[in-house]
Amino acid sequence: MKRLTVSGTLKLSSLKVLWIASLLLILSSGAAFANSIQIFFGPNSSGDNFFSRQWGPGYYAAVGGGTPFDFFNAEFGYAPGSSLGGSTDLFSDGGFAQLHGIGHDLLPLEVGTLFMSGITLPTNGQNFTAQVEIGFSILMEIVDTGEPFNVDGSASGHITFDYFSGSYYPEDFVQAPEPVTLLLLGTGLVAVGWLKHRAKKHAHQPVD
Repeated sequence: MKRLTVSGTLKLSSLKVLWIASLLLILSSGAAFANSIQIFFGPNSSGDNFFSRQWGPGYYAAVGGGTPFDFFNAEFGYAPGSSLGGSTDLFSDGGFAQLHGIGHDLLPLEVGTLFMSGITLPTNGQNFTAQVEIGFSILMEIVDTGEPFNVDGSASGHITFDYFSGSYYPEDFVQAPEPVTLLLLGTGLVAVGWLKHRAKKHAHQPVD
C-alpha cells in the first residue's frame, strides 16, 4: 500500500503556497490598476463628455464635466485628412472626494484644462485607430471647508474612428491598462501556468 511521506506532504504544501501566492499576485495587479486613475472621454453630442475617478492611499476623487462641442464631436464627423487634438477648456459640474474616510463635495473654482494628443485622420477611407494621451487639470473647492483642491491626471489609450459616407466619426476613448498592471498580471499568469505543469508532473509520479 502506498503512503504519503513527510517529504511528499511538504512538496504538496509548497505547491499550495505557490498557488496562493500566484493568485494573490494576479489580484494585486487588479488592485494596482484600481489605485490609480480612470478617464472617460467621449465625443460631445450635448452636455458632459468627460469623467475621471482616481484612487490612492486614503484618497478617492471623482469629477465630471464637458469640453466645447467643436473640440471633439461625433455629430457632423471629420473629413479625411483632418487634424484634431490639443488643449481646450474643461467645464466641470462638480465632483466628490473622500479623504481619509471622510466624504466631501467638490465645486469648481475655475474653468479647467483638458489636453488630447494630436490626431491626423487618414485619407484612404478606412476605419482608423489612433493612440492618444488624455490629460486634465481642474481646480476645485472642498465645499464644507472652503479649501482649494486640485484634481488632475492623465491616461494613455486609443480612439477608433469609423469611416462612413465620406466622413470619420469618433468613438469613445478606450484607456489602456498601465504597464505595471500588465507586468504583474503577466507574471502571475506565468506562475500559475508553471504550477499547473508541476502539479501534472507530480500527479504522474508514484508516491512511496
